[in-house]
Amino acid sequence: MRIFIRLVIALCGIMVCCFLALLVASLAAQAGMLGSCFEGSCGYAAAFLVAPLLSVGFIILFFMGWRKLRRRAR
Repeated sequence: MRIFIRLVIALCGIMVCCFLALLVASLAAQAGMLGSCFEGSCGYAAAFLVAPLLSVGFIILFFMGWRKLRRRAR
């Protein structure tokens, strides 16, 4: 049961991190932080460059924080 709960927490954390990365990338594209939007190129940059890198970074931060909380709880 403990493994199932940890798996659910990990999957929820990954989903939240990916959603947050997509949100930040789309807001950065709308604000013009990804260069000029000639024919929607800033949207492609946000979808294919910024969002995957941000999601990997957020997932790494999530697991680092989760591991630190688990150690502190013991």
